[in-house]
Amino acid sequence: MADKILAIKYMLGIEGDDWELASKDNGSWTGGAIDAGVNIGTKYGITAQDLAKMLGRTPTIEDMKNLTLEKVTAFLEPTYLTPIRIDEIVSQNEANKLAESGYNGGVETAIGMIQEALGVPVTKKMDDVTLNSLNELG
Repeated sequence: MADKILAIKYMLGIEGDDWELASKDNGSWTGGAIDAGVNIGTKYGITAQDLAKMLGRTPTIEDMKNLTLEKVTAFLEPTYLTPIRIDEIVSQNEANKLAESGYNGGVETAIGMIQEALGVPVTKKMDDVTLNSLNELG
């Protein structure tokens, strides 16, 4: 079965671990859109909105700069890995790609895309039919 730590490393490896302050990135802004709220940047691919969910308040630039890998991992697992049932996916490669897709475009969107590709009903949930079809691939 797929290893969630390897999937997290894959996701974060693509996103990078540097703090980035990009004024033209919706994810950098606390309001979720360019010029909405305060631009605090991103780190590990975590958006200002994600960090607000993690902290339960509006984050600051210092909160984003000081974000740790441990906090990110604790956030990613229930938000992105549990819904795709990563512990039940046979192929690490497929699990990594699905986790990354969910991280960047939303879990339901990622599951819906894999369901379309597999030719199973599109429920946007990782149901048994989807999981079994995915596992038959690898």
